[in-house]
Amino acid sequence: MGRGKAAKTVEIIERTCDILTASKYPLTIRRLYYELISRGIIENSPASYRSLVAKLTDARWDGDIPKDLLGKVIDGGREPLQTVSYRDIGDFAEIAPLFYRRNLWELQSSYVELWVEKMAIVSILEGICREYQIVLRPLHGFNSFTAIHQTAKDLMDVHKNITIFYLGDHDPHGHEIERDARERLFRMFDLLGNPAKHHFVEFAPRLGILPEDIGKYGILPLDVEEDEKGGSGFKAKRDAFVAQYGNAAAEVDGLPAEVLIERVELAVNDEAIIDDRDGWELSKEMTEADRAEIKARLAAESESV
Repeated sequence: MGRGKAAKTVEIIERTCDILTASKYPLTIRRLYYELISRGIIENSPASYRSLVAKLTDARWDGDIPKDLLGKVIDGGREPLQTVSYRDIGDFAEIAPLFYRRNLWELQSSYVELWVEKMAIVSILEGICREYQIVLRPLHGFNSFTAIHQTAKDLMDVHKNITIFYLGDHDPHGHEIERDARERLFRMFDLLGNPAKHHFVEFAPRLGILPEDIGKYGILPLDVEEDEKGGSGFKAKRDAFVAQYGNAAAEVDGLPAEVLIERVELAVNDEAIIDDRDGWELSKEMTEADRAEIKARLAAESESV
């Protein structure tokens, strides 16, 4: 443990290591914050959260958190962009079949996307979205014109019923971002000359974070009237949120990773979404057969070079 650290800081670091070791999934700082609160290690306040961020940053730099646990603290959206390259065809042939997958949605009547308010949970959800071939769209808060324009263009090329699931904060901004994204998408369809597209897009009830999640999973409420600041125009929206939901808010990255993943999986597996289960399984079986053929063809090609 780094020299000169207060006893309370040492306790926080030690308990954090215990939590990370026991967790099957990576954790956001927000999730670690709730875990430590539930164990009575720290208090629930904005100052306490800021202090935890600073302490865990120092602890990682100082080597107080073991190297094998460093990758279990995630901060979505800051991964490097890399170009993958290979030594030769033979090198590529070994791994190429793994990149191939049949379109699981080809035989389904639906198309699905998952929109998330913040990057912090993207790395948690990437795996389940890849498994089910779901487009994962981080909104980065309020969506830009450019982003919603690209989204509308993408969806106009989809000639199926479209279902969009959403994960965001339960606070005035989180609900406003969800509403704004939906309205901007429909306005963009109008602008691009395809207002009828409205009728083929359904925004499903949000998957989280939900009011009933507060008090579960160690999630303690945030004070809306204290923490949610904004201009005069925002005050009316904040007051409307409090009138509808009460004065308790929560952030989506406070949900445990396994809960986030489970909610997405359950939503997608609904029979209204995957309505041809036999077709779904057939696409998966054909993927394996196609991979074997790709491997054989590339092996033959590499031998002839």
